[in-house]
Amino acid sequence: MVQNVKGNDLLVPMKNKQKQSKGAGLSSYLTEGNIAFFGFHGKTLPEFVHKKKTGRVRVFSKKKRDCDFSELSYSSLLEIREERSDVYFLDHEATKVLFVDFPATAQYVLVRFIPRWGWFVAIPGLVRRLIIGLVKIRGIKKIKVAGSDQHWLVIEHILTESLHTRLSLSYDMGVGGFLSFLKESRVAYVVLRFFEKLPNLYREGGDLDILVSDEDEKTIKGFLQKNPGPLGVDVWTVSRTTYNDITYYPPPLARKIIQNAIDGPASSRIPNPKHAFLALAYHVVYHKGLFAGVPTKITGLDVNENPENDYAGVLRTMADDLNIKIEITMEGLDEYLHVHGWRPKLDTLAKIAPKNKWVWKHFFSNTETKEFGLGVFVLKQKTIELGVLDQVLNVISNYEGFSILHIKKLKKDEIEHVTNNLRGGVWGGKTNTLGYLPAVVVVVLDTNLAHLSQVGKIPHTHKKGIKALKKMLRKMFDVPGGSIVHATDTTHESLEYLDVCFPDELKEINLEIKDFLTKLKPSFLESLYLQIVHSPRLVVYHFVRLKEQVKKRLIRSVMKI
Repeated sequence: MVQNVKGNDLLVPMKNKQKQSKGAGLSSYLTEGNIAFFGFHGKTLPEFVHKKKTGRVRVFSKKKRDCDFSELSYSSLLEIREERSDVYFLDHEATKVLFVDFPATAQYVLVRFIPRWGWFVAIPGLVRRLIIGLVKIRGIKKIKVAGSDQHWLVIEHILTESLHTRLSLSYDMGVGGFLSFLKESRVAYVVLRFFEKLPNLYREGGDLDILVSDEDEKTIKGFLQKNPGPLGVDVWTVSRTTYNDITYYPPPLARKIIQNAIDGPASSRIPNPKHAFLALAYHVVYHKGLFAGVPTKITGLDVNENPENDYAGVLRTMADDLNIKIEITMEGLDEYLHVHGWRPKLDTLAKIAPKNKWVWKHFFSNTETKEFGLGVFVLKQKTIELGVLDQVLNVISNYEGFSILHIKKLKKDEIEHVTNNLRGGVWGGKTNTLGYLPAVVVVVLDTNLAHLSQVGKIPHTHKKGIKALKKMLRKMFDVPGGSIVHATDTTHESLEYLDVCFPDELKEINLEIKDFLTKLKPSFLESLYLQIVHSPRLVVYHFVRLKEQVKKRLIRSVMKI
């Protein structure tokens, strides 16, 4: 029987532990894995829940009901994605989530096979995922609930939505055995968070989050692949871009965490107390976002009311223990990370923003920086090794409307500084050689865009900007090992690059930019002429913006419960 109810989680005692085979099917996950129900309106849970051997069961509903189990409420269908479970049961309003999203950690999603309004909304999204091979239909499964059969469509998750492959560990080996292996093998790693109860997990149904050096990645993953089971283990490396196409932490920070690790419970290695706080704050703000349940001062954003862990409470306790005076809000944590050099640069935040609403809203939705065509090209060492540096510079200087303001060949210490502080510390090509580290920084001004920037929103209609030039340069000069040309995309991002690349020349460069813009400012008649000439593009621009807004409103409408 299910027992040990703690809060709103149904916790299953860890008895009769059995090793879960690699590639286990639905039955094994139902028996040993983590289960989540969304939109389940029954008063009694399916019979298999009471026979579970291990794993966690969480039930989410729109509102509290009279039933024989504990429930959590949820206010947005987007919360479904952030629930870390192996199997999801979706019914009633929750079915609609398949229109635009798919549970990120799901091995299987079961949808009640019965006529519902949510099905009509979900079908287009489900069909699209079937076509691209993200999921497969595995048939209909009968589930007994209160003595009666319910029919559920079984959808298997085939392709993960991230480059990261989640690993696992058997109960036979256990967390203690795993940690002993890491110690004996002298693996450079840390258990990132929630390590206080090791070798027991912090909570039933939880997992281990491991950060490991690049050199020891093969060792740790090889061990886990030989000992798979129900215990989830996330393994993140220093410089592999396996988290939404970026590294889990910027490599300089990741190295710092591992190098300054201390001994923890059960022969583990854990971050020192200050790094543990910073790493968890980073995880909350930039990885979890609003789903961490930490409050925000930004209006119009829905904070998850039922996070898997009490992140705010844990951070508060850690801060008190370290005598850190800080407001435990998204903004307070972000500012603290910024002051201590742990906030990612804008180029990294731009990659985080599409899947983190708080990051998007805080950093990109209302930027005060006016777009005026400033750009920074970072040419990598390969341009020098291949003897094409002069050719690249010639193409830039002759590109329509572009002026080169500054060129700087980086010294050894400057290469290290730029490498560590931009692009999240990731510069290597596919061969990961020194040839892909930054070598030459070129500051440019798109004078056409700078000229147009004086006239309303016309800059947004400009087609031959720095992105087009970057694409052309890569087509002309890139080699099979990786791209040898990097560039900023916006003026906002470029100004941050200037801070990093030209700390001693910043005043001079800013004066030169200001002088350029003053000379390029159009007269009243010219401004009027530009408005008339570019009005067709403005119409197209506003039409595209209107379509985007309609799409967003449609999605918001669908995702409302």
